[in-house]
Parts: sequence; C-alpha cells; structure tokens
Amino acid sequence: TQNFFIARNKWYEGLIFLGITFIILRPFAVGDLLHIDNPEIVKVIGIAVFGGMWLLQRPRQRAAEAARASTGC
Repeated sequence: TQNFFIARNKWYEGLIFLGITFIILRPFAVGDLLHIDNPEIVKVIGIAVFGGMWLLQRPRQRAAEAARASTGC
C-alpha cells in the first residue's frame, strides 16, 4: 500500500485496513467467525469500521493542512 488514506497511516491503521478488506471481500468467512448469518450485516460492519477510520484520520488531515498553511508551502 501507499500507507496513506486521507492522512498518513499509523502502523496499526494499516492492519485495520487489511482487516476491513478481508471483512468486505469475504463476508461469509467473517460471518462464520462472528456467528452472523447475513453477509450484508457483515459488509455493513466493514463499511462502518471504514467510516470510523475516516473519522479517526480527519483531525490529523486538518492539522497537517493548518501546518502547511502556516509555513506557506
């Protein structure tokens, strides 16, 4: 990966994105592990975690933009 989503990824975020990919691409396998029969619910869980990652990185993106603006780059 490029180690970047909306802000530079921390090391653990790469692992979370790997998990999100597995959840969305293999919902039946994850559903079996979590005992969820409906694969659509598993996909919604994956999308919700993806949205959580966006919310987690958004403040860092704003801080980086503010730092760039203050240095004039």
